[in-house]
Amino acid sequence: MPPLYPGKENLTCLFNRSARRRTTPNPRPLVRPYAQWRYKVLTGWSCPAAGGPTVDTMTPAQAARDRAARLEISHELGHGRLDVTDTYLGRRFAPMTHKESAA
Repeated sequence: MPPLYPGKENLTCLFNRSARRRTTPNPRPLVRPYAQWRYKVLTGWSCPAAGGPTVDTMTPAQAARDRAARLEISHELGHGRLDVTDTYLGRRFAPMTHKESAA
């Protein structure tokens, strides 16, 4: 029986195999669910896009874990930049309200 969370090499293979089975050759529709699942595996909590906390509400240790997970996911997706993960996982920081930006 395969493990519940296979190794990173197996995840990449599974991701690529799933992309090939789709009628479209574009794997992009699978990136967001994969990134969000991987974030939860690496951090233990949901990403901001799925209702999880943003960095400004985390402890310093949690913020460091968030950053490390985002860098890992970005690397796995072939980007290497944190700002790219905001698209898939949600913003790291909560958006400023109109009152905060005026102050």
